[in-house]
Amino acid sequence: MIQRFLSLFNTVRYLHVNQIRYQIWYRLKFSFIKVVNYTAYQNNTLHPLISRYSRLLILSSNKYLGKLSFSFLNLGHQFKDKIDWNFTDYGKLWNYNLQYFDFLLDDSIPHPDKQFLLEDFSVNLLNGTVKPEPYPVSLRLINWLLYFSETGYQSENFERALKCQVNYLEKNIEFHIQANHLLENYIALFISGLALNDKKIISKAWLALLQQFNEQVLADGGHYECSPMYHSVILGKLMLVIDVLENQDWEFDTAFLKDKAQQMLGWLEAISFSDKTWPNLNDATVGIAPMVTDIMNVAEKLYLVTPKKQLKESGYRKFQLGDWEVIIDAGDIMPSYQPGHAHSDMLAFYLQINNQPILVDTGTSTYQSNLQRSIERSTLAHNTVVINGNNQSDVWGGFRVGVRAKITIHQDSVNFLDASHDGYKRIFGKEHFRSFQLTENSLVIKDRLVGKVKKNIDTVAAFHFDKDCRILLDQASGKIFVNNTLEFSFNGHQKIEQSEYQQAVGFNRLEKSTCVKVHFPDLLTTSIRYN
Repeated sequence: MIQRFLSLFNTVRYLHVNQIRYQIWYRLKFSFIKVVNYTAYQNNTLHPLISRYSRLLILSSNKYLGKLSFSFLNLGHQFKDKIDWNFTDYGKLWNYNLQYFDFLLDDSIPHPDKQFLLEDFSVNLLNGTVKPEPYPVSLRLINWLLYFSETGYQSENFERALKCQVNYLEKNIEFHIQANHLLENYIALFISGLALNDKKIISKAWLALLQQFNEQVLADGGHYECSPMYHSVILGKLMLVIDVLENQDWEFDTAFLKDKAQQMLGWLEAISFSDKTWPNLNDATVGIAPMVTDIMNVAEKLYLVTPKKQLKESGYRKFQLGDWEVIIDAGDIMPSYQPGHAHSDMLAFYLQINNQPILVDTGTSTYQSNLQRSIERSTLAHNTVVINGNNQSDVWGGFRVGVRAKITIHQDSVNFLDASHDGYKRIFGKEHFRSFQLTENSLVIKDRLVGKVKKNIDTVAAFHFDKDCRILLDQASGKIFVNNTLEFSFNGHQKIEQSEYQQAVGFNRLEKSTCVKVHFPDLLTTSIRYN
């Protein structure tokens, strides 16, 4: 009970005052909300919008399979007689996906099916069976408006429900959550304002978008939640705004948005490997965001330039030499007031050689607040050092972080980094120093624990291998051989253990993979080279 209180206290103290105020207000308000009471825009006429390319960045395929059957997050479900739009047997995120209506943009689904789903949901929303929530409302409005713009679909229930949701969203912006939710809210509100030709909504959302993109896009072009997946989702929506504005006679200077989009494109290219995949950092996984190649193709069609960027403010570093690519997490938990997608993974790294993943981490398979979620956010689930099984930072409750470790960069140059964090100092009296040096055909990692030991400790350097790697541990020599081409050797270790872990290759998809745990007292040198 005391630990829970401390975790809560150390989480809340980072929040903005507005977050706390709106968290309380929305909790009190939510149970009394009726979407039919939001009637401000019922007399506005809907106008179609033109989006030539950016709609392609909304993943829509294979989500509605016909006959009331849906598939989201690699879990399928068929409703028997009617759709339960509140269905949560597979968790809240599955239900959110059900309500997003991405499948409206799937050209393989017959229009009568789409219109039946639209009508059914609209009726359930208007009669109060379905309670609106700002985030799914934001994504749903975009999809509904794109479908309307492409087909001219008209229905009294559909149009009334759409306009009610615009007014609802305007009055329920997610100030309590912030971050990507806030951007999704304002993007949806802006696009809705254009479709309704309402100057008040347009002006309000436009100014908020400029402010939020200025705050949330870091100097190196990364979105401040430092997740390649959410970065890609937000970038896709930003490109949608640019696409819509440039295809009709709107009086907006898009130079600022274009600049932000280009900076974000540069970061995406920098964080990605040569095969145009990104590491699954901070809740990133496959199947949710548009692929890098698709984003770059649409960017080219929109005449957006991808500048060369160097990873820095987002906390990541990338080494590349020949076929070797190394990505290192050397940043603090960001943003401090919304760390919901952060993992306890300071000084963890990813290794890819010749476009083949070698070292990964457990990834993300669920957002439900359960044991699996705790494991996947833990320090031991990443390629870094853990003491006595403890986390560097207090990740808890699915999306919460209490006490946070802090990073210090000591030396930072091309293909070399020396850094430390204080995540274990408070409990164990030790700081973890780690250096990386990439040279031709080899990577050397040096781990040092510095400080006076407060208690007995078991220090482990974890190495999570990709599911397709073939691992041979030679206990006699203390070496690991990977795919008959790579050799891992250690100096300073006490023992080496090989075990199995579950690698997340998507939501609700786990595959057996190999983890090697190297125990050492204070100093460990790991050398990875071709054998």
